[in-house]
Amino acid sequence: MVGARPRWDEGMESKPKGASRVREFEDETEARWIAGVEERAGIDYQGRYHFVAWRADGTGERVALGDVRWNSEPTARRTLETMSDVELRRRLRSAVGRSVGPLQG
Repeated sequence: MVGARPRWDEGMESKPKGASRVREFEDETEARWIAGVEERAGIDYQGRYHFVAWRADGTGERVALGDVRWNSEPTARRTLETMSDVELRRRLRSAVGRSVGPLQG
């Protein structure tokens, strides 16, 4: 498509399947993380997209925060793009604390 902007996540090997990469940030230990958006399948479009994060180096598991939701991917992307690093770290801590298993890596 002529004039189309490439997606931010094209060609990114460390992107979990189904997640859209939005931006990188550092946690309190200076480890690099990627904040992204994942779509939850279903017939209900409300709150279909939710916050996910994974390590930028590709190690460990993806962590999700299902109660941070948006109705559309553009809205989710805009929110994450403008969110402060402090807020992203807070959401990451919540997601890690609620994850089923420990992060590896």
